[in-house]
Amino acid sequence: MHGRPEPGLGYKAHHRVQSNLMWQTPGAVCIVCCLLFIGTLANGQSCLASNGDASIAVNSFGLALFQCIKNATGEANTVFSPLSVSTVASYVSLFANGTTKAEVDEVFRFDSEGTIPRTLIAQPWDTGSTVGEETGNLAIVNGLFLQEDLEVENRIVDSAGDAVKKVDFSNSEGTRQSINSWAEDSTGGLIEELLPVGSLDAQTKFVLASAVFFQSNWEQTFEPSATKQQPFHGQYGVEDAMFMYQFDRTLLWKWDPVAGQALELPYEGGLFSMYIVLPDTGNSVAAVAEVMSRGNFGQWLTEGYSQTLFTTVVIPKFEIELSLDLTTALHKLGVKDAFDALKADFTPITKDVPLHIDSAVHKARIVVNETGTKAAGVAAIAVQALSAQMEPVQHFVADRPFLYFIVDKLDCIVLFMGSVEAAGQ
Repeated sequence: MHGRPEPGLGYKAHHRVQSNLMWQTPGAVCIVCCLLFIGTLANGQSCLASNGDASIAVNSFGLALFQCIKNATGEANTVFSPLSVSTVASYVSLFANGTTKAEVDEVFRFDSEGTIPRTLIAQPWDTGSTVGEETGNLAIVNGLFLQEDLEVENRIVDSAGDAVKKVDFSNSEGTRQSINSWAEDSTGGLIEELLPVGSLDAQTKFVLASAVFFQSNWEQTFEPSATKQQPFHGQYGVEDAMFMYQFDRTLLWKWDPVAGQALELPYEGGLFSMYIVLPDTGNSVAAVAEVMSRGNFGQWLTEGYSQTLFTTVVIPKFEIELSLDLTTALHKLGVKDAFDALKADFTPITKDVPLHIDSAVHKARIVVNETGTKAAGVAAIAVQALSAQMEPVQHFVADRPFLYFIVDKLDCIVLFMGSVEAAGQ
């Protein structure tokens, strides 16, 4: 068995595939992505994809970023939000000029006219529930924290609306705490210390952040009394994990280019689902992600061979927390000038002070457990249907590394994705 790698520079993560979760919120996911702009007085310069182009852009970027994160960190278990990062990038695209804008548009698959960025910013993602409620909800809030005496173009303030907040970066510690409080409040208390001590100073002029919170019960619960320990064959060998069990009519996929299978686990209300992609034995998560990146997620769902069958579903409980500096990943993907104090062009924001992006910070937490509602009634119906029709029972046992995606089914946009490739502490 090989030892676990130490997190790399700028990267912090902890993950568990476990039974005793730190939170009581079912299916909770929260993401915060943050960009810090520095101003310097320098001498130089099954889806119904109603937002089709936006969904293709977000999902394609997500798979590319996933591979970049895996290659850079070597971490087994990951979580991040393609939608959150793309939403922040939408503001960057609309606030940039020249090569700075062109690089962002190319990496994030944006159109040069700005239609996709405007769609992502304007989309009413909040489903109307309050963060922290036990019923399902999705909320995305954006914050543009501007130096209070910075002369900003009126159209920037108008386009951002209530997201604009004036702060004083000369009081860098007080402002850091204020932004962290905003992130914590926006994610139901699940994200703390988004910005570490020392991350802001008097040179900071602009912080752009997007906080995402998702919480939902399963449509069909996993029975807690059935949860039991069994082996997980992961990246670090065989480790014990707590596995959840469910029996229901389940949508299963098989797509020829991907050597693996997938299933859909709907959340209550039908607006969101988790899709688990389980590579065939001998195949890897990285290989499956690479193949999927050649197409798009909506294509995979619509063109793959699928059946709704009675299925015994066995998946591990898992909890993952990740803090990541995206600066290196975005630079590798092609966003370069935006981080260069001499080349960055953010003159649409202000002509008062030259701006460039100092860092891009991403923080995420996810917990997946058994909790759901209306389990008894649904289970009884399933058993009765099986008795009447005598359908064969399928088995989906995720006891080896897998990918997961949480998807807005209406727009076919991947809200969150990641991988589980190890169990234990």
